[in-house]
Amino acid sequence: MHAAINEIGKDVHTVRACVFDYELLITRDIDNIKAIFNTQSADFDIGPHREKTFKSAFGLGVMTARGEAWQHSRRLIRPQFTRDNTANLPMFEKHVQSLFKKLRPTQDLWTSKVDLQPLFSYCTLDISTEFLVSGQYILPGTPSDFHKYGQSVWSQDVDARSRLPLSRDPEAPDVANFGAHLDEVKHILDRQGALAKYSWLVNSDGYSEHCKGLRSFVDYFVRKALEQTNEEKRSSDMQDKYVLLDELAKHSRNPAELRNETLNVLHASRDTTAALMGWIVYFLARHEDVFQTLRAEILNTFTSNGTPIEITFKGIHSMTFMPQVINETIRMVGIVPMNERAALQDTTLPRGGGPDGLSPVFVPKGRQILIPTYSMQHREDIWGPDVDLFKPSRWTGRRADWDFIPFGSGARQCLGQQFARTQVMYVIIRLLQTFDAIENVEAPGPMRFHHTIENRSGNGVQVRLHAALPTTFHALRQGVSAEE
Repeated sequence: MHAAINEIGKDVHTVRACVFDYELLITRDIDNIKAIFNTQSADFDIGPHREKTFKSAFGLGVMTARGEAWQHSRRLIRPQFTRDNTANLPMFEKHVQSLFKKLRPTQDLWTSKVDLQPLFSYCTLDISTEFLVSGQYILPGTPSDFHKYGQSVWSQDVDARSRLPLSRDPEAPDVANFGAHLDEVKHILDRQGALAKYSWLVNSDGYSEHCKGLRSFVDYFVRKALEQTNEEKRSSDMQDKYVLLDELAKHSRNPAELRNETLNVLHASRDTTAALMGWIVYFLARHEDVFQTLRAEILNTFTSNGTPIEITFKGIHSMTFMPQVINETIRMVGIVPMNERAALQDTTLPRGGGPDGLSPVFVPKGRQILIPTYSMQHREDIWGPDVDLFKPSRWTGRRADWDFIPFGSGARQCLGQQFARTQVMYVIIRLLQTFDAIENVEAPGPMRFHHTIENRSGNGVQVRLHAALPTTFHALRQGVSAEE
C-alpha cells in the first residue's frame, strides 16, 4: 500500500479506494489521525468487518467488541497491566533461561546457526501464559536444569514467583500446536481483512479446525480456573496478584466468555512482542555500531566494578539508547502495519478534500477508514530523505507524536504497551549481557516481510551468537528485581 500511495504522489496522504463496489478511505495524514483517535474519537470505532472476522477466531472480547461490551471488557482487563504486574522481572528471567538453553555456545564460544524468531515466539507465549494465568497451570514439559559451563546457575535468591513448580500435566495442551494454529488463523484473517465486506471470499478448509485448536488451548486454563476452590485461591502464593482469569471468573462462570477474553489478550501478547524482538536482533546483526553502542549502555547500566548488578524496572527504563533502538525498529518495519476505524455517524476529517487535498473530507456513516501505519512511518516529509535507513539516532531529542502510534492511541490504545516494552527490553538486555557479538548468516538480499496481522521477518532471524568471556558470561544468570 505504501508504494501505491507514493505512486499517486508522495505529497498525497488521503485517498479513496474500492474493493469491488465497496468504497473505503485510506489516510496517513497526521491531522486526520489525530482527529480519529483524539479530537473526534466519538465519531469512530473499530469497523463491523474487523469485528466479524476477528470474532470468528478469538470470540467477543476486548480486541473485537464494540460499544458497551468493549467498555466492560476493558474495565476487567485494565488492572492486569498495572506497573506492579508488568514489572515482574523474575518471571521474565525464568523464560529467558529457557531461551538460553537453546543457545548453547560450542568450544569456540559461537552458537550454531539459529533462527531466533520461533524461539522468541515460544518465549513470549510462555511469558504471556504465565502472566495471564499466574503461572499456576503448567504446559507439558519437565523441570529445566540451567547450567553455565556445567555448573548450576539457578539462584535461590530469585523471587518465589519464578520458582513455581514445572511439573508435567498430561492434560496440558501443546504450546507448539497453539502457535501453529495461531499462525494459520492470522494468515487467513489478514487476507480476509484486505477484502473488507467480501472477507467471506477468503476461507480455508482448515480454518475452523485451527480456530478450534486455539479455543481448546485456552479452554484448558479456563477449566482449571473454574475448578479451583476458594480455599485453594486463599492458600495460593499469588493471591495478592491480579490474575485475568480469576478476575473474570468473579463476574462470569461462562467458560466461553472467559475463554474469549483470555484469547483476545493472549494472541496479541505473543506475536507483536516476538516480532519486535526478532526485528531488533535482525537489525543489530546488520549494524555493528548500533550493537556495540547498545551493549555498552547495557553493561554501563547493569555493571558495577566489572560485576553484573541487579536488573531493576527503574534501571531498565532509565536507559536512553534502548528506547531509540526499539522505536526505530518499530518505525522501520511497522510491527502492526495497518489500523482501521469506521464512522459511527456522518462526519468529516480535517484533510483530504478539495483539489489540493487540504480541505475537509466528508465521511459518511459506516465508511471504513484504513490507517497504514507503515506508510505513515515512511513519509519522507516527516522522517527525512533517509527514511528507509535504520538510524536510531533520529530519535535523539524526538518525542513520539501523532506520526508514530504503533500501539494505537485514544480510548482503544493498547493496554499492554508498557508490559510489551519492558519484556522486550529485558530479553534484549539479557541477550547482550550474555553474547558480545551477533553474526548475520542469512543469504544476501533485501529485507522480506512475512505478513499476517503483524509484520515479522520473512526469512526469520538467522544468526550466530558469540558468548562473552566467562567473567561477563556469568550474566547468564543473575539476580533480578522488580523493585526500584
